[in-house]
Amino acid sequence: MIESDKNEYLINGFIKKTFKKTKCFDEMIKSLQILNNSNDLHSKFLWESKYKDTLDLRPNVYDFSESFIEILIENKILETLVKFTQLDLVLSHIQIRKSFATSSYMDWHRDSYYVDNKAIGNTPPVHKLIFYPSFENNPKSKLKILAGSHSCMWNFQNERDMLSPGLSRFDAQISQFLPEVRYDSSVDEFILFNTSLLHGVIPDDENCHSVRVIYSFVTRDQFIEKYSQKSHHRELQEKFEKMRKYNES
Repeated sequence: MIESDKNEYLINGFIKKTFKKTKCFDEMIKSLQILNNSNDLHSKFLWESKYKDTLDLRPNVYDFSESFIEILIENKILETLVKFTQLDLVLSHIQIRKSFATSSYMDWHRDSYYVDNKAIGNTPPVHKLIFYPSFENNPKSKLKILAGSHSCMWNFQNERDMLSPGLSRFDAQISQFLPEVRYDSSVDEFILFNTSLLHGVIPDDENCHSVRVIYSFVTRDQFIEKYSQKSHHRELQEKFEKMRKYNES
């Protein structure tokens, strides 16, 4: 890891990187293409709606293809985030989401913030990797980010100061001063980011849809407290650690 990458992540709250081109990468892309093109899935897998005009793969991602775990190991994603944050992080969740939304299903927001001196979301915040594949090398803007906004958070806001969940009047004000950055779908580029950043989903074009894979990393203490009791989180974390150890041996 280059020290400048760590500084970029700490200052801006995000960094863009590319996956290694390997057999595992090819298998992941193939799986994402299948999911992107399939409305009805065979066997035990199905699509379930969480947000309007979106579908999430159920019951889990790791049984659909182990490449979704292997890609993290090959690219040392967890090790990179640990070095960036100096936190004891673990993998807590993998989501594959397909969107048909022509208006943003999740516009400007923070995943972690404070209202009336109460923490909303995870503290410390979740760190995520998101990859929007561009199968035909036709990149489109998919995620907008307010660079540096993770370090500009007003912790004494009241419920009346909130314009929407995760977005305060203070956030609306700093958006006039901080640079907006966009992450585009790509053949191989992904984004790592601190989810206390102000960020928002850019909607799909009319008559189009898109697929993305989302990885979430939380501290070990948070995982034990909030996630370990749920079987799909626990089984994912155990499978990931087992595969990491096998890869190191």
